Amino acid sequence: MNVKKIPKNVHWNLVSGLVGDTNKLPETVLTINSRQHLYNFSYQFYKVNGFYIGYVDDASDRKQIDILQDYLAIENFSSRDSCVPVFNTFPSYDKRLKQLKAKRFVNSRIDRGRNMIHISCTKEKLLKQQSLKVGALLQRKIAKDLHWSSSITSTCSENFHDQMVLTLLETEASVKDHNGFDVFVPDQLMHCDVDCNDATLNNDGSFIGILATQMGFTELRVLKGSHLINHSTYKTPESIKRILIPQYYYFVGHPFLIHGGCGSLLRNTRFHFYHGLSEESQSRTYFPQWELQSVAERLKTASVAASKAATAKRNKKRKLGLL
Repeated sequence: MNVKKIPKNVHWNLVSGLVGDTNKLPETVLTINSRQHLYNFSYQFYKVNGFYIGYVDDASDRKQIDILQDYLAIENFSSRDSCVPVFNTFPSYDKRLKQLKAKRFVNSRIDRGRNMIHISCTKEKLLKQQSLKVGALLQRKIAKDLHWSSSITSTCSENFHDQMVLTLLETEASVKDHNGFDVFVPDQLMHCDVDCNDATLNNDGSFIGILATQMGFTELRVLKGSHLINHSTYKTPESIKRILIPQYYYFVGHPFLIHGGCGSLLRNTRFHFYHGLSEESQSRTYFPQWELQSVAERLKTASVAASKAATAKRNKKRKLGLL
């Protein structure tokens, strides 16, 4: 590949291929490894934080999660039925992405390494059956956490397939570069999974979530309290939280919460769910302006610099009588 032809603010990543330069914000690492941490980010503070952390303590429920993880570990998602790539560094409308998908890059790997299997689409019957079992037990747990009334719980259980959308997510493992350093799939752009202006989603029955299914930690970046802000006027945050979620713990977030996936040293698989979201809402992804602004500014600066360089080159030629 001719590196000189790669668009500005794009670089080559050994795992993901061609990726965009992104904004790097200061982070505070939060490891859920104590009762105090679990309390501070429990469902009791859900409306303030915009998310909470719960855990599956029942042995039989954990067994169901283990069975699901065994199915996830069989092989990489890229070789499995109904696998689709998920964005890392490019919104679908990014001009750089359109440039990369032009003819000269058509055979290149672009922004890969993060994959998804939609349970309603997969033909893997055992995987689907086990995912539905885990989804149902999580729905029961969350209903108890949020103190749903018996009538709401009953209605949601009866309409499980309409209420809960299940997917499986994978982040591919890092690789070593020629100097022996680990190269990761890039952290995902911070985003919101739905239309932030859809007021119908601001209720206890609408949420997004992740269950950590494998040993070790599953990482997720979140902007605490971002479900309450005016996204159109909010400035760049001072820092975000990188949450390390242990196996059998689950993250429940408000639909408007700004969050993003993380790179991983080892292959990471996890269980992902939407609850109480309309199909239209699920099909939209919102990127805050502060996440994209730095990229836009760099592109503008690069464009101005290139223009000045071209002008200087032309002026030099004129002085030498070449034009």
